[in-house]
Amino acid sequence: MSIYCIFWFIPIPVFWTDKYLESWQGGKSKGLFCIIRKKYKGIDNGILEHELTHCRQFYRTFFLHGFFYKFSPKYRLQSEIEAYKKQLEHYQDKEFSINWMAKAIVEKYNLTVTLDEVKNLLKV
Repeated sequence: MSIYCIFWFIPIPVFWTDKYLESWQGGKSKGLFCIIRKKYKGIDNGILEHELTHCRQFYRTFFLHGFFYKFSPKYRLQSEIEAYKKQLEHYQDKEFSINWMAKAIVEKYNLTVTLDEVKNLLKV
């Protein structure tokens, strides 16, 4: 386990494990903590920042992030775009990364958006 701070003072425990994750997930945030696959520890700050972004969203919405995320496709899309953009800052090959990120958003998040729409949102 590692501890990271968001908003300069809120500690977020990060558990490095393969448990509790779907096969396609590199990590997940539960607002108060994150779970990230152990193979990414120390080598992929992008995925760490992606999950910490979801923790920031959790606090910014006064703990309602999970509710909004589950029941509002628009909010879910906005949340993932914000998190993937933060993740994108850590990768060299932007075009390659935008392509796989857009594909993940379209296929894995129960949204009705096109690949091109998501790519454009990630590029802005």
